Amino acid sequence: NVFARSLATAQPLIGVELQLLAKNNEILGTAITDTDGRATFTAGLLRGTAAMTPAVITAKNGDADYVFLDMTRAGFDLSDRGVTGRTAP
Repeated sequence: NVFARSLATAQPLIGVELQLLAKNNEILGTAITDTDGRATFTAGLLRGTAAMTPAVITAKNGDADYVFLDMTRAGFDLSDRGVTGRTAP
């Protein structure tokens, strides 16, 4: 599942074209966000190995916006900046 939202308004973005790319730059799958800003990729696409391992998700909103998310790197660790989130129950 991928969710696309506007940074300006936090509203879901409809009709954003998403592509899942492998390490070898081959397109594993494409999807378009629905009215909730949600798109789904088949679970099997994430099970690739070697060169077919998913590496990047790109998002294109017409000619207005383009962004990519590198799936091979860890997410941001903001714990050293006092951002810790909720205490685990």
